[in-house]
Amino acid sequence: MRVKRTFFAIVLIAAVAMSVWAADPSAVWSIKEGTNLVKPEVYGNPNAKNTITFWVYRTLGPSSNYPRTAELLTERIESWAKKNPDTKVEVQIEIPQEKTNEYMVKLYEAAKAGRAPSLAHVDSFFLPKFLEKDAGFKQVPQPLDPYLTKAELDNYFDAYRQFATDENGKMIAHFGYTDVRVLWYRKDLMSAPPKTWDEVIAIVKKLQAEKKITEGILTQGGRHENTFFFMLNMFWAAGGELVDAKGNPVFNQGKNREAMLASLRLYKKLVDQGVMPAKVASISGTGDLNAGVKMTMPPFILTGHWIHGSLPQVIGEENFSKYAMAPIPTLEKGQNPVSGAGGWTTVIFEKDPELRAKAFSFLWEVYGDVKGMAAVAVDALPTFKDVSVDWRPTEANPYLYQATKMLNIARLRPAAPVYSDISLAMQVAIGDVILGKKTPEKALDDAWSEVKALGY
Repeated sequence: MRVKRTFFAIVLIAAVAMSVWAADPSAVWSIKEGTNLVKPEVYGNPNAKNTITFWVYRTLGPSSNYPRTAELLTERIESWAKKNPDTKVEVQIEIPQEKTNEYMVKLYEAAKAGRAPSLAHVDSFFLPKFLEKDAGFKQVPQPLDPYLTKAELDNYFDAYRQFATDENGKMIAHFGYTDVRVLWYRKDLMSAPPKTWDEVIAIVKKLQAEKKITEGILTQGGRHENTFFFMLNMFWAAGGELVDAKGNPVFNQGKNREAMLASLRLYKKLVDQGVMPAKVASISGTGDLNAGVKMTMPPFILTGHWIHGSLPQVIGEENFSKYAMAPIPTLEKGQNPVSGAGGWTTVIFEKDPELRAKAFSFLWEVYGDVKGMAAVAVDALPTFKDVSVDWRPTEANPYLYQATKMLNIARLRPAAPVYSDISLAMQVAIGDVILGKKTPEKALDDAWSEVKALGY
């Protein structure tokens, strides 16, 4: 009798458990009180049955060096985890800012081999590479359209939605935020920012003669996407184009070649005249740049608007208050300045439909919708229309207000697969010119040969 009672008890418990599961599947996966839901290696319930994998850009995660961004993203990850106790996010890789190129190539190779994570942060300059038809991908970006309403799709600014849309009209990435490239200048050393690079040189020479400065301008000159993107602003302002309407490279042809040579010759001139130190060729990330600024407090920094969030922590608020933002100078008078707009996207590679839906739920709650966009855009700029309307950068940070004005002269990189190859080749060319290893003409021709050798 005791055996029978035990058997029936087990059956009854199982039946109750099944009824609970049927009524509320997440109830079985309740989270123990006090569980840390945001660890570096895993987000969510560590005992969850489902796992989605993630390659996270460190700046856009709970380890972000922007304190407010880290705080808000942590809150949003915790909120998602509590609503999805049956699923955890395994952080396979944290992508460091200074190694963007390296990790984008690794992700590209992983997608070709079928080893890409469920979702990943992808620098917008590299996104078009995942649309290459002949790359032989075993995993490709999955459309987000099935999960989004028409109102949500229409909420993106047109340029950003179009950039993240494939030839079939499907949006294959969430453009989480944007940014602009600018010139920071010491307002305590000059009455107005320079409009041309000749004016930059003249100001630096004067300040050097007065022994008020040692270095004139610092920027990233190492192997990093920004190294090329900063120069690209001058190239564009001079009328240059990287690719034609079909996405084929043309940056070394006709007027495009002249604009690119003029840009490279500018860097050579800055180094030769002692305005820019050759050591910038070793500066790859913003952290290295900030450290260099701390040492010399140069009158000019060619970088992005985003350093308002990190540089004050390095040089102090008082020193940072000496700097202000301005458009990047042009090569010649009469040219209209351009401010390159970048940013990072989030892409879903997950093949399994059920896990793909869970990956999207994480993406949208943490990085999407209006609140998610606002969290990421604390130190950046939004790509949603309603966030830009409701957002109040003037209340939190006047630098963001100035940066939003730069969007009026902003330009996105071409949505062509060859862009990242051009950028990688030109990063090498820029470094060679800065270090005096090659003439601008030789460096450009070598970059062109490298890109053309890829079959474009």
